[in-house]
Amino acid sequence: IKISIDRGVERDIKNKRRETALDLIRGRKAKDEENKEKWEKIEDVYENHKKDLSKGTDEEKVVAIIESLRKGGSRYLGENGLRVNKRLTSGMRPIHYCILNRGGKRRLEEVKLLLEAGSKVEWKDERKENVLRYAIEEGDEELLRLVCSSVKEIKTEDIEYIFLKEIEDIV
Repeated sequence: IKISIDRGVERDIKNKRRETALDLIRGRKAKDEENKEKWEKIEDVYENHKKDLSKGTDEEKVVAIIESLRKGGSRYLGENGLRVNKRLTSGMRPIHYCILNRGGKRRLEEVKLLLEAGSKVEWKDERKENVLRYAIEEGDEELLRLVCSSVKEIKTEDIEYIFLKEIEDIV
């Protein structure tokens, strides 16, 4: 399937019965109970391989990265041209996006997946902010612990930022 798609086979081409390859895969999956998982993997490959997300929204890109990581993908996620450390359209990296646009356990799980896949907490976004600063801003203690456990070295400017944030909260 991957080779066919790479060579430019059109996905939506239909046979004489007006079925696409995806229709056939889904039909086989429904009939073949013993190998249902195998057919689900084939269906997933067919639907997502070479899916052009370059024009997708940041949300679509981050969801694709997270889903790929949940399925055991690596940080290179090559089939979609997505990377855990590649800047998104907004200038943020996926980990920045998750910290700012997610909440609760979902955010913790996604940030942990990204960190395990090699997401760099030291890298800055378009606002020149690193992941540690965003974690401080969010005020989530578990998130801050998770991020701090991945930071190789906390810089003086980040410690000053933490201190100023604490004073700001008091005042």
